[in-house]
Amino acid sequence: ALILHSIYLKRILFASFIINFLFYGSILSTGFLGIIIYSIIFLALLFIVSIAFTVIEVFCGRYRIDHALKFIKNLSLLMGVIILLALYGY
Repeated sequence: ALILHSIYLKRILFASFIINFLFYGSILSTGFLGIIIYSIIFLALLFIVSIAFTVIEVFCGRYRIDHALKFIKNLSLLMGVIILLALYGY
């Protein structure tokens, strides 16, 4: 049970690290209402990122490590293109 809980804790901490790295210093974090809004957004993003990690882990569970790295590389390239399109308003 402790190993299972440590795996869950590792996932949450890693997802929190990614979210804080990308969205730290947000304008919404000023004032009491901003902190509440930022907390709600953070929890929603934490849920989405943890689901994404789970999906990648499920798809890569039976892959050899070279196939899994190729899959993740292609997935990250696709996500990079999607982020660029979102930044430019498409």
